[in-house]
Amino acid sequence: MSLASAAAVDPPNDRAAGNRPSNQPAIGSRKNNANDFYFGKIIGEGSFSTVYLIKDTLHKKEYAAKICSKAHIVREKKQKAVMREKDILILIKDKWNPRSPFFVKLISTFQDTESLYFVLTYAERGDFFTFLKKSKRKGIDVTKFYSGELIQAVEHLHNIGIIHRDLKPENILLTREMHILLTDFGSGKLYNKDEGCGSDDEVLENRRASFVGTAQYVSPEMLSSQAITLASDLWAVGCMIYQMISGSPPFQAGSEYLIFQKIQKLEYSFQDGFNDQAQDLVENLLVLDPQERLGSADVSDHVCYKTIKTHPFFKDLDFENLYRTPPPNMDLYQEELDQDPVWDKYPNITPGLGADNRHRLFRESLDESTLTSEDEDGEDEEDDDPACYSLTSQSSCLPESGNMSEISDDQRQQLLEEQRQNNEYHAFVQGNLILKQGILEKRKKMFSRARMFLLTEGPRLFYVDPKEKILKGEVPLCKETKTEMKNFKIFFVHTPNRIYYLIDPQSYATQWCKAIDGVVNYYFH
Repeated sequence: MSLASAAAVDPPNDRAAGNRPSNQPAIGSRKNNANDFYFGKIIGEGSFSTVYLIKDTLHKKEYAAKICSKAHIVREKKQKAVMREKDILILIKDKWNPRSPFFVKLISTFQDTESLYFVLTYAERGDFFTFLKKSKRKGIDVTKFYSGELIQAVEHLHNIGIIHRDLKPENILLTREMHILLTDFGSGKLYNKDEGCGSDDEVLENRRASFVGTAQYVSPEMLSSQAITLASDLWAVGCMIYQMISGSPPFQAGSEYLIFQKIQKLEYSFQDGFNDQAQDLVENLLVLDPQERLGSADVSDHVCYKTIKTHPFFKDLDFENLYRTPPPNMDLYQEELDQDPVWDKYPNITPGLGADNRHRLFRESLDESTLTSEDEDGEDEEDDDPACYSLTSQSSCLPESGNMSEISDDQRQQLLEEQRQNNEYHAFVQGNLILKQGILEKRKKMFSRARMFLLTEGPRLFYVDPKEKILKGEVPLCKETKTEMKNFKIFFVHTPNRIYYLIDPQSYATQWCKAIDGVVNYYFH
């Protein structure tokens, strides 16, 4: 993004700024800059942004700051997505509905020579993805409550002319009081009710290229040339209701292509004991024709999803007062949240993002003791424990020297044929020979996820969910890639745009670093 085009992403007017001393800029005014805030810690990372917990220097109130790299935005051609997200956040703020406060609110935007800053509502309880994994154990009332709030939020979005188009658990946050907040509107669309929703080839193309790990919630019309409609969001709601009850999304397969095939064929099933009323609701939301989807007939000048709200599954649920209704099992979340402990840890913290603060933030993100995660009941989260997966597939065909040139063509062909026949992960590596594989814990945000890492010729470094057998992503290897060991278990893979934090539960970090460095050197040096 050129500085000229970046300047278009300027802060909205703050109508309530009022009179204030010139040396005390109000949060949301055009005078805000990074030095108006203390930066506590990193709380999230995206493809071209990092989210920080911040506190304003004047009132000491906590916010979240989404900081987007201008250079990365230009490199990834995300200018339109950033502008779209800004426009949608401003519209949500201008059309704020206190009876449907289920969105992060834009507080301020500003920029410097390197970055764009979005100051947003801070969600103290984290993301809904983590909660959703455990909601199956909380009972059907929890599903009713949160799906009700989700429907209220989607209804308001549609009423003010916004389609989210990327509804998924990772894009829903939880407040201190355990109510939802929708976030991440970079794939959203503003539409005119008189002109309809139409289609957006640029967004559709970008989304098709970035479905790794999130394909389970995309509607069938998003995979075809059909116009995108309001009902696309309703499809995602149906997927999440299914997941809240069953513990996993309805459409699962070994690759995103196979997931798309299942979506287009409506190929999914209900497990034994699935709530009958919830099953009927899901079946009426997961309909291939968006015009036949439950709720689509309710769209008029004023969107009101009456047919969804009056479904028997939501009997006795007071939609209009959900925002002030305590969530079920709220007693599980009564721990004190006056402020994050990071502020007490660094009492002499200075404002802004100078070199010292950047170094502290990076070290803080590495040193947090979150190598294992626990659920609210204090039980181990088995799905993310590497010990829950067979480690018999740990293997390496790299020579002891690490020099790939020692593998002859005949040996390579023999190894590749054995891999095709015997290795269940062959389907994920695009025909490449797997040089080393094994279960690693991939640290992201506040949690670690167990992933099968596959280092291949090319060089490529894929990682797969070993339980769901879904390709989750790839660490981009290039000539600038380098590894760094912290100890025998923990190591980092440094790439130009991101540092990957990885943990080997068997204390073989040395072997991984040697293997990765070896293939990088072989191909790039």
